[in-house]
Amino acid sequence: MSDNALKTVTDKYRPTVTPVTSVGNKSATQTGKPIFTEGDSRVSINDAVPVTFEDSTTTKTISCLGSYKVAADGTVTFTPEAEFTGPVPAVTVVHEDVNGTKDSATYPPTLYCPVRSFVDKNGKEIPGNPTVDGEQAKAEISCSPTEDSEQEKKEIPSY
Repeated sequence: MSDNALKTVTDKYRPTVTPVTSVGNKSATQTGKPIFTEGDSRVSINDAVPVTFEDSTTTKTISCLGSYKVAADGTVTFTPEAEFTGPVPAVTVVHEDVNGTKDSATYPPTLYCPVRSFVDKNGKEIPGNPTVDGEQAKAEISCSPTEDSEQEKKEIPSY
């Protein structure tokens, strides 16, 4: 860039990214789309160039974990293996503006493992689990109040 006195000025800018995180239950497919924003309004994001992972691919499969796909518009889809539990690594997606300046964003899906069962004090499974959708326990859970109507208490170390 130069002014009327023919003085040249150089400046750098970077597009910015608004990251996204998705959260879902075990085995649930998750999607998210980082928002890429130009660093200068005169230099737009190049939507003609598809968003890719940092290695220029559009799919990643990790054995025993699951697979990631990134669509041309930047939407990332994570499909976990049916029995996978544990932390899920984030993936990095890359997009560029019309000048070829690249920027990246990470997509970190989070999996929650639902509680499968509850056990009583003897270790015996209690059938039926209350859930967030309103299903109630299928068995009575008995309690033994003391004479003064208080429940028995047990201290749990470190809590």
